[in-house]
Amino acid sequence: MLPAITVIGIEFAFLVGGLVVTEQVSDLNGIGMLFVQSVSRNDFTLIQALVMAGRWLLCRHQLVVDLLYARVRPAHRYA
Repeated sequence: MLPAITVIGIEFAFLVGGLVVTEQVSDLNGIGMLFVQSVSRNDFTLIQALVMAGRWLLCRHQLVVDLLYARVRPAHRYA
């Protein structure tokens, strides 16, 4: 079960990282398109906000993965 949780955690990071490419190829409007537009307009404040929001999302997801580790296998509990 632990390897499956690890793979899900890694794949989620790749999913968020590929968001820009997916939205550009599919011509969808979303966070990825907003990020590309802010880069082309040199809107550094929006770029920083989007990067911070993405990092917050990934850190929160990693916390959930770590908590799942502790739930699935109690020997991996943290001090």
